[in-house]
Parts: sequence; structure tokens; C-alpha cells
Amino acid sequence: MKEAFDIKNILRYRKNDVKKVLAVMFSVGVAIMLMGKVSIPEKTEVPAVEQSTAQFYDITEKRLQEILQKVNGAGKVEVMITYSQSSEIVAAQERRVEEADGSMEEETTYVLKEDGNGTQEIVLTEYMPVPMGVLIVAQGGDNAYVKQALSGAAMALLGVPAHKIEVLKMEG
Repeated sequence: MKEAFDIKNILRYRKNDVKKVLAVMFSVGVAIMLMGKVSIPEKTEVPAVEQSTAQFYDITEKRLQEILQKVNGAGKVEVMITYSQSSEIVAAQERRVEEADGSMEEETTYVLKEDGNGTQEIVLTEYMPVPMGVLIVAQGGDNAYVKQALSGAAMALLGVPAHKIEVLKMEG
């Protein structure tokens, strides 16, 4: 009686499958070479948009305001965000300490790279401003549901704890 799952037969079939896959890959490679040079798009660097800290604050407040105005019952919304620090860029530095005759000399130089437009610092870390508190003034600010929704949205988007978010009713 012949076994249904003979290991030799299984390995023989797998070898044939591998050969078929390799043959197809080889054929596709030859076809691509015959068609001509295949152009692969080069990576292009997108220049970083430099924004001042004030612009960052304005854009963040405006986006939050636009989102919060879409909350059901909120009406017109004004937003103010306070920050605990401004943005900071930490550049790569090389520090040399030389000790001679009991005295130490320390020399610090910034690590620079050359590009087509001039020399630039190599940035190790960039710290963005950290939101510390949020004030939301909304037409629907007297409604408990709206107040909770606006506060929750600000918490989720900015990572500010609830006790540092205040929602007030807009005058008029």
C-alpha cells in the first residue's frame, strides 16, 4: 500500500515549484532588461519649512479653534493656549578636553555639514513648545455637554490635563 504523504514526493514537488518560481523571476528580469532602462524615481528632499515660535502658536490655536467650532452646540469658539517653554534646537557639538600641567582646557565646536546652499548645523534634537494651559471661550460654553466635549477634545489633542483647561461662555 502506497502512503499518501510520502516525504520524497512532497520534497520533489517543492523542488519543482521553486524551479518554476525562479524561471518566472528570470523571465521577468530578462523582459525588463529588453524593454530598456527602467527609471526609478529619485528621492527628493523636501525643504523643511522654518516657522517661528509665534507662527507655531498661531497655527495651533487656529486649528484647534476650527475643530472645536464643529462640536455640536459649541457655536463660535475662541482659543488661547499657553506654553511652558518655547521651541529649542539642540545642535550636534564636539567637545575636546585637554589636560596639561594640572590645568584643563575645554573647547566646544558645532558639527556642521555642507550642502549645495551653504553650511548648516547638524540638528540632534528639536524640542517643540509644550502646552501648559488652554482657555476656550464658546457661545455654547454654558451647556455642560458642550463644556465637557470641548474640554475632552483639547485634552486629547494637546495632552493637557483637565484641570488646566477652562471652558467659558462667550458674551453675547
